Amino acid sequence: MDPRSPNNDNTVDTHEVGAALLRSLGQTSAQVSQNFGNPKPGVKSASGSAVTGLSGTYGFYADAVRQAAAKEGVPVAAMMQGHHMGCEEGDVWRGLESSEREG
Repeated sequence: MDPRSPNNDNTVDTHEVGAALLRSLGQTSAQVSQNFGNPKPGVKSASGSAVTGLSGTYGFYADAVRQAAAKEGVPVAAMMQGHHMGCEEGDVWRGLESSEREG
């Protein structure tokens, strides 16, 4: 994937799922497991498509990043800079914590 691609490629990893849900999540959380379509005991798996070969909720998060970038008028890569383009992951969480305290 190329974050500067005109195809609006983006990566939805553990941190992206947590940021989207405004929660600090680990790789073994139900939400992250569902993102990647990984079955987790006791948690309903997100379904997949035999037609596209896609599974999990990954596509929903990826589309949300694309929509947010379009709404803000910035490239998808700009939305991903919090942790994919060299910034500290802590910067993303400090921003989320600050917004939670404000309102």
